[in-house]
Amino acid sequence: MAGREHTDPLEYIEVLRDPGAITARFDELQSSIKREILIFTKPPYAKPPQENIEGLDVVRKHQARSIYEFSVFDDPAVAEGVRRFIEQQLQPVVTRLGFRTAEFAWSRYTRWLSNAKGIELVERRLIPPLGHFSLVRFRKTEMAAAA
Repeated sequence: MAGREHTDPLEYIEVLRDPGAITARFDELQSSIKREILIFTKPPYAKPPQENIEGLDVVRKHQARSIYEFSVFDDPAVAEGVRRFIEQQLQPVVTRLGFRTAEFAWSRYTRWLSNAKGIELVERRLIPPLGHFSLVRFRKTEMAAAA
């Protein structure tokens, strides 16, 4: 196991200053993981989430966990990149349930609603921080008239 042979904490520290060297080292670390990768996602990035295409392959094959600084969600491009990583992590779970995340497009619900008799949409609210999930409430129209 890593770390059992080393006792000096400074052996774990590598200082890189050049942005190109940082990106190259990040790619190298990302491609060499065996089981899991743990990341702090915070600007400035070694490679912004929306540009980290190689990382999507990593999360398909390995366990990946990240702690996100709230500022990640201020930039729509970065938030979309993070969302893609979350979708990749969820894919094995929803596949076991017989679903795919792409199957839950909002258009699927609007088609159903247009054919549903006596049902109306009460609320659709995206759940923070990414809006990946939605709170959706429907009700029977006769219940609305009685209220």
